[in-house]
Amino acid sequence: PYAFLGAILLFIGWLGFNAGSAGEMNDIAINAFIVSIISAACGFLSWVVLEWFIHKKPTILGGLSGLVAGLVGITPACGYVDIYASLVIGALSSVFCYFGLSFIKYKLKWDDSLDAFSLHGIGGIWGGIATGLFASAKVNPNVIAQNALGEGFFISGSLELLKEQFFAIVICVVLSALVSFIIFKIISCFTDLRVKEEVEQKGLDVSLHGEKAYTLA
Repeated sequence: PYAFLGAILLFIGWLGFNAGSAGEMNDIAINAFIVSIISAACGFLSWVVLEWFIHKKPTILGGLSGLVAGLVGITPACGYVDIYASLVIGALSSVFCYFGLSFIKYKLKWDDSLDAFSLHGIGGIWGGIATGLFASAKVNPNVIAQNALGEGFFISGSLELLKEQFFAIVICVVLSALVSFIIFKIISCFTDLRVKEEVEQKGLDVSLHGEKAYTLA
């Protein structure tokens, strides 16, 4: 119940973030609001269907992960794509994030307890690519304004916007990795980057704060 409540609060706030990015109440803001809801719903459904086929047991936590994946995937594109594109973006966000999570967590065994990179990293990369595929002047005329790169590949057949999106994604990945590495190195000079295994087993609330966050009967 706590995870569900948290995801719903996140969902509501995310709608304000995406629609509010337009800076005013206009057609672009309304479109961003609508496609964000649709993408999140498709992400939820897609993740549950994947769990059903692969594990035969769909879960609410999995569905909530799909909801977040759908929100992440649509965020770069919400001001540029239509409803039909948001269906594809949301559904594929869950597919990419689901298998990315499985690979990272179980094959590479990365310590990503909140699945941050699996959902936000992979989902964000897909969202950036999707913008280069589905951006439409019918949604946002600015994509064909002077000095703009034009519509997405599936709309105009041009690769210009898609190439720039790929370039921007690479820059973001490299910059994020470099800055994160520097931050981790600085932190490691003062403290360990992770606690000992016995502390993890006991729980950080008890080990570090001497209290339990939740008491569940």
